[in-house]
Amino acid sequence: MHEEDLFYIEKSTNTQQALDLILPLNLSPGYHPPILIFVHGGAWRTGDKSEFLAFGKELSQKANVAVALVNYRLSTEATPEIKHPNHIEDVAAAVFWVYQHSKKYNYRRDRIYLVGHSAGAFLASQLVFMPEYLDRYNPSVRDQIRGVVGIEGIYDLVDLVETWPSYIDFVSGAFGLNETIYKTASPQHCTPTVNIPPYLIIHSRNDELVHLAHSEKFVSHVQKFTLVCDFDTSLTGTHDGILGTNSLVDRIADFVIMLESKELDHCRISNKVVDEI
Repeated sequence: MHEEDLFYIEKSTNTQQALDLILPLNLSPGYHPPILIFVHGGAWRTGDKSEFLAFGKELSQKANVAVALVNYRLSTEATPEIKHPNHIEDVAAAVFWVYQHSKKYNYRRDRIYLVGHSAGAFLASQLVFMPEYLDRYNPSVRDQIRGVVGIEGIYDLVDLVETWPSYIDFVSGAFGLNETIYKTASPQHCTPTVNIPPYLIIHSRNDELVHLAHSEKFVSHVQKFTLVCDFDTSLTGTHDGILGTNSLVDRIADFVIMLESKELDHCRISNKVVDEI
């Protein structure tokens, strides 16, 4: 099942504030799957959920999850007024919509996974490292995020511009020219005050746009705040080309299945203890 252009902000008709929902087929009676929310990249100025429909459907099938493909407002020449924090505010609103509509679409709102590519990885990490964006809706929402996957991610705007000076073009378009904002908006420079869920950070050695060391630094940062932070550099593909590889879908599916299996084991142990009591 696939539903298009579900507006996650009330009364909005802007398709950049909409998501597509993919529900797995042939579910067992009474089974409610977890949901994976995918946030696309594109330097905060390009990209659309429609480009990732095949990717979302394959993920849904491989991991047996519902998938939400999320759009958010972009900082383009036609919309120069759209700047941080507009992007993350939209993604937070989308996550809250997903949380609210679980009963209607029969997925679990307490088993949410975030997956982001490039700038989308930045946004997914902002959500878990900066709780204020979800807390404005409901503080319990962030506690339902069970895992985060960053693919060829951007995590540090300061480092990004220092390493690739030409990137100031799109960074300034999305964040302005205030270097203080570059730091305060970057997950790399954020010390969380809440629990951080398990992480999988994927970075291909063939990435021509963001260097491997960028992700390595973020891995070291994340490891301070979570018990699980896997770093995978074994996948191949260019910065965008990796999204078209079967190995990426398999790796994300394996990560989700692993965490879901741990949840099932925990439930079995808990139920056994209760029975024994």
